[in-house]
Amino acid sequence: MFLAPHNLTYPLNGGRNQCEAPPIVTVDAAHTHKCGGVVFTMVMANAHNEIHPLAFAIARVESKDSWLWFFQNCCAAMPQLLAWGSKLVVIVDGNASIRWASKRVLPSSNFFHCVKHRARDVAKRFAAHADKAKIYRLWWVVCGATCKRDCQAGLEEVRRVSPEAFDYFTTRPREESFPSYMPTCCGGKYTSNDAGTCAVSHCRCAPY
Repeated sequence: MFLAPHNLTYPLNGGRNQCEAPPIVTVDAAHTHKCGGVVFTMVMANAHNEIHPLAFAIARVESKDSWLWFFQNCCAAMPQLLAWGSKLVVIVDGNASIRWASKRVLPSSNFFHCVKHRARDVAKRFAAHADKAKIYRLWWVVCGATCKRDCQAGLEEVRRVSPEAFDYFTTRPREESFPSYMPTCCGGKYTSNDAGTCAVSHCRCAPY
């Protein structure tokens, strides 16, 4: 089942015009034990910086094929996603299927990795490190920076604390990892958790 209850019009991201900020959408899947299926969601921010659901889908499993089907339906229902081309930013978690499918359907779009998912990865990766608490805190320092200079200063502090952590923090391109390097500051929203939470709170159906 696929639903796109709203027309996609721009601007939605904080009411900014297209020359000031690119369109940003976030996608995620939520496994609903009560329904027995998986809810796929695409959301955006409206002019009041509130989460605005664009599309929902319900399937039995999360896979490359189901994500491909979801993105294809999103673009069919909202052609503006394709029209935005390289201006579009898609927020994703670490699921390889999401990136694979979105790149097939939206090849020109840009990607940004969910900072909350990356934070969990950081906590697991450095759980046995002597400075694990400081490393975790510094992750949020660099993600919370409002300009590239402050982000870079935070990264230099990470390097002093742990060169290994610095290498891990900067494994992916900075434009995909740190909000201050994005074309627009997302201000703490647009993590894939927002999409997942939105999906669970709105879903009341069973998968077909």
